[in-house]
Amino acid sequence: ALIPMQLSPGDTLQAKLVATDLKGQTAESALLRIIITEQTVDPRQRVWAAEQRRLAQMADELRERTSQLTKDSSTLQKTAKDEERGRTEPNEAQTQLARMKQQLQRTVEQADEVWEQIKKTAREAPTAADAEENRQLGQRLAQVRQSALPRLKELTSGNIESTDLIKRAASEAN
Repeated sequence: ALIPMQLSPGDTLQAKLVATDLKGQTAESALLRIIITEQTVDPRQRVWAAEQRRLAQMADELRERTSQLTKDSSTLQKTAKDEERGRTEPNEAQTQLARMKQQLQRTVEQADEVWEQIKKTAREAPTAADAEENRQLGQRLAQVRQSALPRLKELTSGNIESTDLIKRAASEAN
């Protein structure tokens, strides 16, 4: 356990780490010398990192919505088959398709918003490593925006013809 210490920039601390397992065996580290310095992280980098975390969270929400579209397509497929066999209310599949279209539109809008924000943060990346992190986030989002979402949009633009195609496109969006 660490104890509270009143340390100031320039102070030096020496410490040794000791680990004990359940059998009582111990291992010790070499003596560590820790020099206390002033906060050296650029405040702009902190703000940028917080923005990156927010964008990553938004991208996760986008993936969740895409996953929900996959589930909706499975339900839509089953409903369309049941409707053909007279087991459900007429037009139930069309109602589900309309809901799926709305969800898809919201997902596309969120993807566009996150994309614009990623482009903005790319210009403001404080370091090369931060720029690379931003680029990777952008690549993951670009894959969804350029392939999966347009295909889902195309497949949901008309009436229900082949729900298998909708299901396949929704799976690709994940």
